[in-house]
Amino acid sequence: MNIINLKKYGVAITQKEIALKIYHAIKAMNPSNNVVVVDMMGVIAMTTQCANIIFGTLYRELGSDTYFQNIKMKNATKAISFD
Repeated sequence: MNIINLKKYGVAITQKEIALKIYHAIKAMNPSNNVVVVDMMGVIAMTTQCANIIFGTLYRELGSDTYFQNIKMKNATKAISFD
């Protein structure tokens, strides 16, 4: 299991460049074959565009089953939770 803490990218994920960095960091953890925990402790906001760049792209690439099996959210506020 791999863990990525998004707080190091800022408390508000609002820039496309930052979203791409996060996406590439997650991809480097090989989410096709490994569980990746996305820890959002300390992140209070994320734009829809950034969420789509990160999670929408991963969903399309991995497919529904693998995405929900291997991408786990932790400490997401209700404002940015996907549950």
